[in-house]
Amino acid sequence: MLEISEKARGLQIKENMRSIGAQVLEQVVRGAYGGTNGTEYPGDVIFNESSMQTTTNLLQDPTLLAGGKWTPTDCIPRWKVAILVPFRNRHEHLPILLRHLIPMLQRQRLQFGIYVIEQTGEQAFNRAMLFNVGYSEALMDQHWDCMVFHDFFGGVSGLTVRQFRKINGFPNGFWGWGGEDDDLWNRVKFAGYNVSRPPGDLGRYMSIPHHHRGEAQFLGRYALLRRSKVRQAVDGLSNLHYRPVLSRRALYTNITASLSPDLAPMGPQY
Repeated sequence: MLEISEKARGLQIKENMRSIGAQVLEQVVRGAYGGTNGTEYPGDVIFNESSMQTTTNLLQDPTLLAGGKWTPTDCIPRWKVAILVPFRNRHEHLPILLRHLIPMLQRQRLQFGIYVIEQTGEQAFNRAMLFNVGYSEALMDQHWDCMVFHDFFGGVSGLTVRQFRKINGFPNGFWGWGGEDDDLWNRVKFAGYNVSRPPGDLGRYMSIPHHHRGEAQFLGRYALLRRSKVRQAVDGLSNLHYRPVLSRRALYTNITASLSPDLAPMGPQY
């Protein structure tokens, strides 16, 4: 558990938040990797290969249901976890992520479902709004205890469903690159939650090799961050509107949505 003092808060906000929610991290991450369920973290992960054999094995796994859902048959899972992945035009990387992520989750003996939330249209990428869409659709799909918000190239935040609802989700107003993770940090602290990170030997993360594809920085992010506290109640799950298209793929559930600022309206004072 990591307590953040007010003096250190400004420095901490500049860091990318990697993990949130003591319950999720302590029981899902530490419990799974620490041997409680007899699992071990694989040390030979190769992130630049999609491994057709591994992918074939997953496709032939009779316990892995359509939509990327899995439940252990040899124990009662302690957590029902939805994995949310924001997505746009990274088709070459998705098989790499899935072929590592699914076996790891199976070794943890978690009940899980994987949701890939794909943004269409011409608007700048809105990672945070996609997470809100994924959260809403996953809960309409079935009951989950917690949500794992998974960056495509590295970094994970985990919150229980109740925690995410209390902070009003991610902000919807960040279009382009940057700022939404700092705003989420603010929301977590304003809600009175502490932040927990797994130890370095358990919480290691490696990003998939990739090139940025010209996604513009969001120039208005600092202005929004200065108003984080007053915006929290009006920008997030509470003002979210969207029109989803769902399809069940073999290894994940695909949620497609065309996003635009008018789908998450706020008053001019915000």
